[in-house]
Amino acid sequence: MQDYKFSIVVNCLNGSRYLDKSINSIIKQKYYNWEIIFWDNCSEDDSLQIIKKFKNDKIKIFKSEKKEKLYHARNRAISKANGDIICFLDVDDWWSPNKLKIYNEAFHKFNCDYIYGNFFNYYEKSLLKYRIYKFLPLPVGFIYNQLAENYLVSLPTLAFKSNCIVDERIIFNSNYNIIGDFDFVMRISKKYKAHYIYIPTAYYRQHPNSYSNLNVDEHIKELSEWSKKTDRVLRSKVNDKIKYLRCLEFINKRLFLHFFKEILKIKNLKNKIKLILIFILK
Repeated sequence: MQDYKFSIVVNCLNGSRYLDKSINSIIKQKYYNWEIIFWDNCSEDDSLQIIKKFKNDKIKIFKSEKKEKLYHARNRAISKANGDIICFLDVDDWWSPNKLKIYNEAFHKFNCDYIYGNFFNYYEKSLLKYRIYKFLPLPVGFIYNQLAENYLVSLPTLAFKSNCIVDERIIFNSNYNIIGDFDFVMRISKKYKAHYIYIPTAYYRQHPNSYSNLNVDEHIKELSEWSKKTDRVLRSKVNDKIKYLRCLEFINKRLFLHFFKEILKIKNLKNKIKLILIFILK
């Protein structure tokens, strides 16, 4: 069985606090055919000094001439990749040691073009730090419609064959600040087959003050613009997601009357139940 070469894109902006843990989780993989494309976006901390200490020929280090938008930086990093498979690990996340071994076997066994998988959310300041993302298997094959209704792909679990982007001049749309991952996965899901790994192989660090959490209005605006390019059925599903985001914002701002009015407009029953649980627990 051929061993695929994995190109692991690590985008970094002031990531010194978590960088050691993230990079070590790659180096300690039980699968060895990989390279790291480390792209530093003008960090002002000692991230570059930390990555250089690893002294590993598989780590290729690049630095932006000036600070760039995240998705532009991702594109530039991918342009340096030489692997058969491209995947991502941001500096505040990490992998289990068997991740690449599992993914290599799955690419051979399931005749798929890209893989996404289960993971643990990690809440640093919570008593219950590790929470599994999904308890039931998620869809495989051509899953564009399912993702439009309920987007389920987390970037540290995503891996795709490099030939998926041969016909894509721009991989990530750098006009977006929040939904660039969503936009890219939706585009490849139209043409390529997915497989899902149920065993959690990644740890996604949750930040309550993340950019998307602090900029819900921008998130909604980007989704609204994206939905205009889809057909009527899919636009309705995305608009349901926008209503969901508004409800979360109303809960956080304690605008409960607005919350109850908005939740009545949501068609997806699972999302309604989820929002009610969030409201109760708040």
